[in-house]
Amino acid sequence: MSIDRVDGRVERRERNRAAVVDAMVSLLGEGILDVTLERAAERAGVSVRSVFRYFDGVDDLRRQTVERHFAVVDARLRRLDPATHDRAARIAAFVEDRVGMFAASAGPARLARQRAEFIPVVAEHLARVRARLADHVRSAFAPELGLLSGAAAEDLVAVIDVAVSQDGWDALGSVHGRDRDDVVRLWVELLDRLLPGS
Repeated sequence: MSIDRVDGRVERRERNRAAVVDAMVSLLGEGILDVTLERAAERAGVSVRSVFRYFDGVDDLRRQTVERHFAVVDARLRRLDPATHDRAARIAAFVEDRVGMFAASAGPARLARQRAEFIPVVAEHLARVRARLADHVRSAFAPELGLLSGAAAEDLVAVIDVAVSQDGWDALGSVHGRDRDDVVRLWVELLDRLLPGS
């Protein structure tokens, strides 16, 4: 067998693997919470049987899917440099980033929270996302947090992280009937009150 033919197979396998993962992420993003292998394979344009050749089992497919989702989450969080963004601009950008991310990932996030207890790879992913979101609070508001003691700063990080969260987004919309603009306004006002140094 020629090297070109082997390289072509490897390339096709990687392309099809990526297509299956993209299909999983896309279907979850559309709010289809119980994505079957059949549906993902159909969306990716591959056979169900081939999915098992592309991945080392369902856990590997889940791991690849959550890795892709983490990359999407991370890309949505801007680096807000306090040297070039004043407090008000950082608050506004922080809230816009969070609202955009939470609106786009409401279905997958809900599913992840439901299944984390039973699927270790999902629990690991949620822990990574939560840690990344807390780090985003720390970096976006470093000057304001620096005005507080270490314990008080970490308490404020925790409060902001919980208040401006996927759960908060879901509750404000579905329980309290607030639309996107309302949530942006409420979160900007909340952060303006919570953060020292106004």
